[in-house]
Amino acid sequence: MSRNMKLLQSKYQLNELLASTNAGLGRSMQWQSWRSNENKLYLFNGLSNLHIFSAVLMPFFMGWGGLSIAQTLLLQSWFTFCAFALEIPTGVIADVFSRKLSLILGALIAIIGFLWYPVYPNFWFFMFGEFLLALGLALRSGAGEALLCDSIPKASYSRALPRFGSFGMLGIVIGPLIGAVLVNFFEPRWIMMLQAIPSVLALLIALTLSESSRSQQLAKSSADVLENNSLEVADLSEKASKSIAESTRVWDTFLSGWQFFKSHQYLKLLALDMAVVAGVAKMMIWLYQVRLAGLVSLEWFGWIISSAVLLELVAMNLYNYVANRWQNRRAVIFISGVLPAIGFLLAGLSQNICFILLGIYLAISVGMSRKPFFSVIYNENISSARRATILSTIAMSSQLFLAVLHPIIGKLADWSVSGSFIVLGIGLFIFSVWSSWRLRFFEI
Repeated sequence: MSRNMKLLQSKYQLNELLASTNAGLGRSMQWQSWRSNENKLYLFNGLSNLHIFSAVLMPFFMGWGGLSIAQTLLLQSWFTFCAFALEIPTGVIADVFSRKLSLILGALIAIIGFLWYPVYPNFWFFMFGEFLLALGLALRSGAGEALLCDSIPKASYSRALPRFGSFGMLGIVIGPLIGAVLVNFFEPRWIMMLQAIPSVLALLIALTLSESSRSQQLAKSSADVLENNSLEVADLSEKASKSIAESTRVWDTFLSGWQFFKSHQYLKLLALDMAVVAGVAKMMIWLYQVRLAGLVSLEWFGWIISSAVLLELVAMNLYNYVANRWQNRRAVIFISGVLPAIGFLLAGLSQNICFILLGIYLAISVGMSRKPFFSVIYNENISSARRATILSTIAMSSQLFLAVLHPIIGKLADWSVSGSFIVLGIGLFIFSVWSSWRLRFFEI
């Protein structure tokens, strides 16, 4: 009897050990699966931002496309508007159906857009190409981060999300360098077509992604409803209502944010300062190639923009350090607005290649790297309950400002690129002095 009891006890302990081992292996395999998904999403974001064509932006649009600077920048306003308008409807696809599907469609439409562009040099033809690229961007925007968050433990968000963004920035740095090499072998038209290759690779990665259990449940609930034909119309109506309600919510968010700014003047001034300086600085990305035409060979364009982005990353990490050392954020805001203004003046007034390059680097690296520094100030001064609303309002306002600024600067640059740089430099300097003078009344 005692021997049988011991055998039963041993068998029970063995079964417990096996069960524990299997559970451990299951958790390990599941973790490895999520790790794999995580790494794939990093690569997907890097490839989606591998902008090879940025090395030949203006040679493509003005050379092969035959557009003026104003037409080229009007296209960018159209792109900004389309991306803005499509953000919510495409977000419904990711949330209601599948985030993986949203990423797949985003990569696929980007491929079509890049292949569409080099077919025929025509402004209206390009307009449709920009719409396709904006649609592809809107489908990818947010879906990648959402799937990443579904794929990892919540405790890993602080590690994974910055890494996800870093891979995107890495793509922006590496892309122009590849373009700088390709320009020795291909015309700008074919480089635009070759831009489809990173999107093809991103599509292949997206096809291998795993859906999280939460995303699968959302997709399954939608599929179950669609199986019942009698409820199909009701389901589609419900989804349409959700999309309309979501769009209404975004507009309400925008209005609510501006109501908040009325009683918080210093935040309104900060938001205006960030939008104006960043918007003006971004004009350099589109105009530096025209300014340097005839002064440097075509392959240098990629190296210049890539090194400017690297300097932007360095500057991005210096703002808070400098502000803490000086104990004066207002001075940092003022200087980071004046330096891009000096950069535009140098690039517009000087005929020396070294001073022109210094001006380009100052405008891009300083003017476009301020967002994290301003985000710290926003988050310190906005309550958690209102934070998402206010930050969304700031982001939307910046996009709308950029959409309006593009064609105005384009018309000015058609008159004279150097002249437009001088006007932008003087205007930005005056604005920075005015902004600093207004901010002196507030504790930042």
